[in-house]
Amino acid sequence: MRQKTAPFYFFVYFLADELIMAEGQLIMVFSEDDKISIKNLYVYKGYSDRQLIGDFPEKGWKLKKLNYLLKKLSETDSTLT
Repeated sequence: MRQKTAPFYFFVYFLADELIMAEGQLIMVFSEDDKISIKNLYVYKGYSDRQLIGDFPEKGWKLKKLNYLLKKLSETDSTLT
């Protein structure tokens, strides 16, 4: 009997520190500078997740990933992984 394997899009390949490939698309993840900027704008200036995405469209941040980072920030007071 043949074993079931996960479809291709479930696999994530790390290409570099800031790039990953998932579902056949390159996705930017947060650099350390991005994390510091996000923390400062969120904590000290009161930016929302949508304001951050709107002010930095060239970064290509996804709302779900940004919310995960902000949740981690609020729980641990740190953006370090």
